[in-house]
Amino acid sequence: MMNLHRTVPLILAFLLIMTACAPQQSATPSSGLVIMAATSLSECMKTFESEYQKTNPDMRLSFSFAPSQQLAQQILHGATVDLFLSADDKSIQALVEKGMITPENSGQFIANRLLVIANPHSPVVRLLDLSKPGVKIALASEESPAGKYTRQLLDKLTVQGNLGENYKEKVLQNVVSYEGTVRSVVTKVELGEADAGIVYQSDVYPSSIGKVRQILIPDSLNITAVYYYGILNTTPRQEEARKFMELLLSEKGQNIFQGCGFLPIQ
Repeated sequence: MMNLHRTVPLILAFLLIMTACAPQQSATPSSGLVIMAATSLSECMKTFESEYQKTNPDMRLSFSFAPSQQLAQQILHGATVDLFLSADDKSIQALVEKGMITPENSGQFIANRLLVIANPHSPVVRLLDLSKPGVKIALASEESPAGKYTRQLLDKLTVQGNLGENYKEKVLQNVVSYEGTVRSVVTKVELGEADAGIVYQSDVYPSSIGKVRQILIPDSLNITAVYYYGILNTTPRQEEARKFMELLLSEKGQNIFQGCGFLPIQ
C-alpha cells in the first residue's frame, strides 16, 4: 500500500520545481528602446525619458552615452541599438554609407553653441587671454565633434576676431589636457587644473555656477554645432524610435532642449 506520508511531500516538491522552471510573466517589458547618444545629451535625456514614458508606459528606454565618434564605431562593429543621437553629421553619415541608416530615417534635431569658461581665480577674462603665455587650457579631443567644432572656432577667431594672426597656434600651445568629453573639460576648469576651456554651452550646468567664469563668444564668430539622429535599419522598434523622435522635434521637446542650454533647430 502506498505510503501517503512519503508520497505527498514528493508530489509537492515536484510541483514546486516545475513552477520555478515555468516561464514567468514580468510586469516590466523584456526589451526596450536602446538609444546611443552623445555625452552632452545625458542630463537632458532624463527629462525626455520621463516625458516619453507618460504616453508609452510599457516601453522601457535604455541609454548609452559616450562621444559620438566612439558610439559610431561601436555600432559599426555590431553593437545592438535602435536609435543613434549624434553631436555631428559625420558620425551619422558613416553609418549611412554602410547602409545601416537610410537618409529618410535621419536628420537634424537640435543645435548647440560653444562657450569659453575660466576658473574664477585664473587670469583669463577675455578671448585674447587664451593666447597669452603660461595660460593652461583644456580642450575636447581633436577626434570628437566638440574638438572639431573648437578648431573651427579658433580658425574663425584667428581670421575674423582681431586677436592676432597666430591666435589659434598660440592657444593650442597653451593646451595642457585633451579630454574625451566636454564635461571633463568643465571639471578640469572647475578644479583649477586648467585656467580655461572651450565647451558646449549646454555643459555648463547650474551646478557649475560660481565655479567657472563664462566668457561669451560673439554670435558672428561662434560656431553652431548641429546634432543629428539616425534610426537603425535593423531595429524591430522603428515605430517606437519614431515616436521618441517626434517628442524631441515637437515644440515641447524643443522647449525642453532650450531649458538644458541647447538651441532650437532653424
